[in-house]
Amino acid sequence: METYSQVSTLGVVLDYGSRYESDSMLDPLTGNTLSTAGVNHMMELLAFQSTKHHDGHQIQNIMDKLGGAIFATSSREQFMYGVDVLRPNTTQAFNLLGETVNCPMVYEEELEQMKQVIEFQLMDMNPQVLLGEGLQMAGYGVRDNEGELQQLGRPHFCKSYELFFDLMPCIQKYLIY
Repeated sequence: METYSQVSTLGVVLDYGSRYESDSMLDPLTGNTLSTAGVNHMMELLAFQSTKHHDGHQIQNIMDKLGGAIFATSSREQFMYGVDVLRPNTTQAFNLLGETVNCPMVYEEELEQMKQVIEFQLMDMNPQVLLGEGLQMAGYGVRDNEGELQQLGRPHFCKSYELFFDLMPCIQKYLIY
């Protein structure tokens, strides 16, 4: 439907969210057991940081030149990448969006910055959000026969104690999954 607006919103919705995380995922390359718990929250913050062809600063500069804004949001079931951009620049923005979804790169420096962001988010989280998270986990948090949490009972937000672990292998495994 034509709106004759000067701004277009482009987005990609993917069928992965915190419900697809696992407490014990086997890495076939190393044989190690990894936990991807909290990775979805981390990936929301790492969206539009670095890709195979651009680093985070370049992506921000490109979006500034295109007159656009970037955003990402996740839930238990989906993950959405989005771009608001001036209408004549939709092709370039769509290419950048595709690169972000298909070729993300995660660097240790960006990961450490996002760990700090999550710490601040957790300290400043609205009590109603925490209550909703707790009710969701209480209602659906029953463990199955293998000791894993049911998918809808998985926490959506990264827990503060998870920030002390080496998340890089978990994130790489999650991206492959």
